[in-house]
Amino acid sequence: MAEGDLITGNWQVELRGVLFAADCHDGEPLIVTRWLDGFGVPSGRTNLVPRPLAHGAFPGPQYMDTRTMTLGVMAAADTWDDLQSAMLALGTAYAPVLDTDPDYVVPLVFTLDDPDVAYRVVGIPTRAAWGYDDAILYDEPGLPRFVRGALCEFVATDPRIYWNTVQSATATLGELSGGLDLPHAFPHAFGTAESGAAICENVGNIATFPTITVTAGPSGASGVTLSNETTGQEWSINLTLSAGDTLTVDMGARTALLNGTADRAPFVNRPDSTWFGLAPGTNAVRLIATGTDTTALVEWRSAGLF
Repeated sequence: MAEGDLITGNWQVELRGVLFAADCHDGEPLIVTRWLDGFGVPSGRTNLVPRPLAHGAFPGPQYMDTRTMTLGVMAAADTWDDLQSAMLALGTAYAPVLDTDPDYVVPLVFTLDDPDVAYRVVGIPTRAAWGYDDAILYDEPGLPRFVRGALCEFVATDPRIYWNTVQSATATLGELSGGLDLPHAFPHAFGTAESGAAICENVGNIATFPTITVTAGPSGASGVTLSNETTGQEWSINLTLSAGDTLTVDMGARTALLNGTADRAPFVNRPDSTWFGLAPGTNAVRLIATGTDTTALVEWRSAGLF
């Protein structure tokens, strides 16, 4: 099940496979009584100490302050046993992040007033503090009789609010722009080719960092260069790919993995390379390399500050 699949309506939250609904009439045991705080533009730098920014000589990201998302929750049920189950589910959602989780962070997915558009932040659940417990009897049948309230916090280590849907576009390497293709039994090509650009739209209002997977064609590839022609930024690596090899470049994490496991970030051409993002609006991402039929799959989530 993909993250966010539990969400079916507006004003809902999903965290670690646990759903929080905004209305007790939805029949969910965890009801949002205070909607998420923590929107707006986070703080930036407060001094002039140099930061690495997107410079290719540094592995770390540019500093931006965290975002704390606060949520009021009521666990509600018809029976005491069901209430205990709801409390355990809340504890599961807000349990400390273990070092077995990738990058020590988890996603929190939510909808606002449009149930068809889900957003996400990525970070660390930091607190689920119980505020009160009581037993309440409602006159209408089917409404909860046992409730318990909690105040929950989630620290988004990346303060961007992302659209939950992953978008993708592919740049395909075109014909060689020079050199010689010898008529050998095996593919043997020279020269450099440019791709048809992948057109990538970021519908948010802040740059988002894509993951780009370069797959080498039958003649292999070298001199791999990725460029965002919209922003004028470029990234390149001194590496030869054999036929079928994949090079996965995560512009946000600043990693380059060969065939999914081998670290090739030390081969990035520095300091000339920039780990670039996709600016708000339409971006044209182009692949330049030797060889033929090499492709670059660009995957991204739009990002905003709001």
